[in-house]
Amino acid sequence: MRSKLYILILFVIIIAPHSSLAEHSCIDERPNGREIIIKEPLPRNWLMVGKKSLSDPQLHSVLRSKFTKNYTSGVDGEGFTIDHFCGYKDGIYITISNGDFGPYAEFSSVAQKCEKCNRVSANLEEFASGSRLILGQNKTTVSSILGYNIEVDITSISFEEIEKVEGINIAHEQTLRIEFRDNKLIRFSIFDSRERYN
Repeated sequence: MRSKLYILILFVIIIAPHSSLAEHSCIDERPNGREIIIKEPLPRNWLMVGKKSLSDPQLHSVLRSKFTKNYTSGVDGEGFTIDHFCGYKDGIYITISNGDFGPYAEFSSVAQKCEKCNRVSANLEEFASGSRLILGQNKTTVSSILGYNIEVDITSISFEEIEKVEGINIAHEQTLRIEFRDNKLIRFSIFDSRERYN
């Protein structure tokens, strides 16, 4: 379930916001790498961007009104809704999305493969990750911040549960994915997905 869901979420987040504009053959798939499965939900601060939670509707209201050139909103070809922000400044690319699968954020020093982000003039502190991760940190620093021993270049810290909502089973998954190159953090992302599960 995890790998299929992760690929689907990446497809929806990266491709869907532009699917009404053109046909794309690009899929920015990324492996999970080494998985660390945890038994408790991710710490709430890991799900923060600036002063707001990824799941806070006010986060997207602010992004939509403040960064109109960086924001798309709509329905993809499969009928899934998606709200999507993508911006860059000083070599840092930030993606923040929300839709039918749940909220997602990515911080990267590598340009997106499947989309172009418009430049933002805002202070990047406005987008700081509550995880306290910063691009360029080494594995020792990241291990200390997260409380998990990070030894390989790609690592995912994941939590899964089945929730019952009004008698319906909902598969709930949270993942923090981190990626290094030459012992420097080049990308990290977090998502908090929910999907009906039978």
